[in-house]
Amino acid sequence: MPVTIRKQARLKYIPILLLVFTVLFCKGPEPEPSPNPTPASGIIDKVALQTGEILLHGSTPELIMAPNEQTSVTISQMSLNSIDSSPKNIALNSSDPNVVTVTSEGKVKAVSNGSAFIVGSDKEGNKAVFSVTVRTNDLPALTEPVFSNFDKPILIVNMEKAESVKPIILNRLGQPLQVPYSLGFQSGNTSKDVAENSPPNYPQEGIYNLAVKAGDKELVGNTPVILYTPSKSSLAEIKPRMIGASLEWGRYPSHFNRNGLQSQPVRGLVYRLIPKTSNGRVELLLNISEEDVTVETEDNTVISANGSTITSVKAGIGKWRVKQEDYIGPWKNSQVFYDFSGDWICSNNKKGFSIHMEVPEVVGRIYHRGVQGNYTAFFQLYELWANWYIQRDLAKAQFVNLVTKEVSKISNAKIGPLSACTICSYPTELQRQGWSYGELHTSYDNTRGVLTYINDDEFMMADGTLNGPIFKRGKVDLANPTNVPTSVVTTTPASIDAVSAVLGGTVSGSPEIVERGIIIDTTPNLTVERRNTFQEGAGNGEFVTKVSGFSADTRYYVNAYAKSATGVITYGNELSFKTTGTGPGTGAGPGAGTGPGTGTGTSKEIIVDTELKGEAYEKVGFSFTLPAGVKTMEIRTVESATAYWNTADLFVRKGSAPVVAGPKPPTWTPAYSWTADCHSTEPNRSEEVCPFTNPGAGTWYVTLYGYNTYFRSRVIITITK
Repeated sequence: MPVTIRKQARLKYIPILLLVFTVLFCKGPEPEPSPNPTPASGIIDKVALQTGEILLHGSTPELIMAPNEQTSVTISQMSLNSIDSSPKNIALNSSDPNVVTVTSEGKVKAVSNGSAFIVGSDKEGNKAVFSVTVRTNDLPALTEPVFSNFDKPILIVNMEKAESVKPIILNRLGQPLQVPYSLGFQSGNTSKDVAENSPPNYPQEGIYNLAVKAGDKELVGNTPVILYTPSKSSLAEIKPRMIGASLEWGRYPSHFNRNGLQSQPVRGLVYRLIPKTSNGRVELLLNISEEDVTVETEDNTVISANGSTITSVKAGIGKWRVKQEDYIGPWKNSQVFYDFSGDWICSNNKKGFSIHMEVPEVVGRIYHRGVQGNYTAFFQLYELWANWYIQRDLAKAQFVNLVTKEVSKISNAKIGPLSACTICSYPTELQRQGWSYGELHTSYDNTRGVLTYINDDEFMMADGTLNGPIFKRGKVDLANPTNVPTSVVTTTPASIDAVSAVLGGTVSGSPEIVERGIIIDTTPNLTVERRNTFQEGAGNGEFVTKVSGFSADTRYYVNAYAKSATGVITYGNELSFKTTGTGPGTGAGPGAGTGPGTGTGTSKEIIVDTELKGEAYEKVGFSFTLPAGVKTMEIRTVESATAYWNTADLFVRKGSAPVVAGPKPPTWTPAYSWTADCHSTEPNRSEEVCPFTNPGAGTWYVTLYGYNTYFRSRVIITITK
């Protein structure tokens, strides 16, 4: 008796987004079969789509791309008993060409940060839709599994033929990876994990949501699967029932930016299996309709549910799931942001200043995921930077010197909540003490740190110690500054000949200037990271030095700089000059002196400037040869536009590579230990620094270790001779 699965002719959208929710891999008893208990058994000759029905299926559920990055996608066509991997007359279009473009051949190019959808459609109106997210930061490595997919949108497995499912593991660009995986079969409140993909290990006959797991990570993308035994199948007598819901096609709330907000109705494609018997032959008709679905929450502490809508109650992580008719979907998370708007006072930032900060109020907004969601509207209010939702309407901060009582100019500060990716918690959990729930970056002193929740009116800013600066709510009145901002003026180069020139600058203002100097190079846009940076004392006032060692008849650029006690670097006006033709004498340098003649001061040089990236618990490093005559060496890790996640610890050793061992889940052993000449293990994304005096010539080794998280860092090695 053939069994035909078909979709309603009036439905034209078959998404290649997630066909059902992401499945949780929780341990539990083997699922009961999804049909009603104790049905009669029957014979099923064949399971197939109804003649004339077509499903379109994409090569990846989603894409995560960087601007200007390119990849390719394909769409296959599933009909009666076949799969056409290269169907004709499929049109591909982008919902927003300003974000992503696509050619008729499936070539996808990311244009700018944002979110859009690529839609593939045939002449009959059948469609496949998948989302594309374009962002600059927080990009998974191309070797990291992110998505899972199958060769068909619905899997039908004949267990008597020992058929097996064949997942395809994909990176963020939809490119296949060969990595170990396990399967998760979920039906109702029960699930079964299958470590070895072998039909004897599958659960008993029934209808399941199937998900894939790589290591401890659940991959995005799952699909309905029907397991059946043709000769004696309980599915032959199944009653009409709902078997799944694809919310990615519709919408559902993932983030609320404050309390008391009600979502739009949760909506998606609902899959129902309807049996039909004719002339002793059983057909199972797959009915698909777009509709709002009812949901339930785990409890009502963080979010609450009413029919198809969800309301934010209090900051934290809340669990909810679809519960409609006899169908119970897997749990899904929604995050309620803590609202930082209002006035905050830090009485002592542990650097000699108090901080008064005003955080503007943001419009109440809910981030609905899915094709019918509002990604663009939500990110008009926030910028996502490495799991940190920065309010686009920046806070205002003012620093007050605790000794002199000088009041700084009003400066910007970036503040916002961390995403659920960082504070992920599957049980419903209210905001609680000790929870890292936000991040703050004050531009005046260039300090950034994670915010730890104390109570609704108090938080601590991480500074690398156990007791960072405390901010409390309080009335703030930003005052006119009483101190003079740092000012730097570059002195016009003088006494220029073929090999030397007199250079300098003038510094004024407060707070205290702890370092000042000049920068020289043959290219413009100078910063202190350049190799020819010369420190010329500290404090306000004019400084002059004669620099030698230039090449004749060459244009050079020069700029003065000053560094304040708060860490802020101020630059002067960049100037240029050209040395004369060949003249008598050659300098020894370039070197910086304090009197007439050629200087013999130290020369700062960057010998390594590279980027390293790795996964959690991974060690990545390199070696380099240090020449003789080096007085000082500094090895530092920093962040840049591309190296945006400086979370690795730094280890340096001469003669052989550092030995590093750290705790790994699930046992969290061994204890964190290392053998190195220098180590730096600052918390969060702080810069790591290893300084050396008279380091000695030879081969040196640098190792970065991803303690608990992936990393992407810029490594700069600077020496002076």
